Amino acid sequence: MSLSDEKQPVALGPDYGVAQNAPKPSVGRIVHFYTRDPVKQSNGQGEGPYPAIVLQVHGPYVNLKIWSWDAGYVAGSVSHAAEAKERGYACWWEWPPKV
Repeated sequence: MSLSDEKQPVALGPDYGVAQNAPKPSVGRIVHFYTRDPVKQSNGQGEGPYPAIVLQVHGPYVNLKIWSWDAGYVAGSVSHAAEAKERGYACWWEWPPKV
């Protein structure tokens, strides 16, 4: 299979998996976590957003501590929304909207 046969990645930053003009994730930053996994959804929030804090950044992925009404849990190797949605991943993170 050649590269032209595969899905081409979206325009992401080379190191962090986010749009090139977006801020880079770093330890301690608050983000929004979304999941399509019904087991991880709680309190009628559906896909989310769920509040999460970045625990570790490794390449284009982050490890997150997610808070929900039921319990908190850790999600590893979570992609930014741009890549996750393009590739059909079950969960992703996004920056909270500016208010």
